[in-house]
Amino acid sequence: MSAATETALGLTESKGIGARLAKFVIYAGLFTVFAGPLLALLVGSFNHVSDPTQLSVVPRTPTLDNFRIAFDHGVLRYLLNSFFVVGFGLLLQVAVSVLAGYALARKKFPLMSKPVKKKLLADKLLESLPQSWIKSSKVNSKLSTIKFVF
Repeated sequence: MSAATETALGLTESKGIGARLAKFVIYAGLFTVFAGPLLALLVGSFNHVSDPTQLSVVPRTPTLDNFRIAFDHGVLRYLLNSFFVVGFGLLLQVAVSVLAGYALARKKFPLMSKPVKKKLLADKLLESLPQSWIKSSKVNSKLSTIKFVF
């Protein structure tokens, strides 16, 4: 007999051996699909390139020559440019979010009533939490009763 618990979506989660096995198989499949190509690239970067069509999980002849050749071709400059672009985009997003949050918290909008503003802020707070923190739908009901001070 398996025990059931309620998930955040109101569904019941089974904790039996079959459910755990199915969950493991699904997670292993997802890991293989999404992380497998990245793992193959990482392992391939330490392999001597004799045939680029052959992939292996363990490098046959580990070497750092591929990194030396990449640095000689100026890949480090491209990497630094990418970090600059991503960093600037992140800074811009944080600045706009802070200013928007300040405006929502401090200013009065004529078309936005207090309940609408509370719901908007509660929804944004809920989106920022990791899904593993949200154990049941009781979190949603408790979060909507939080009193925000304006």
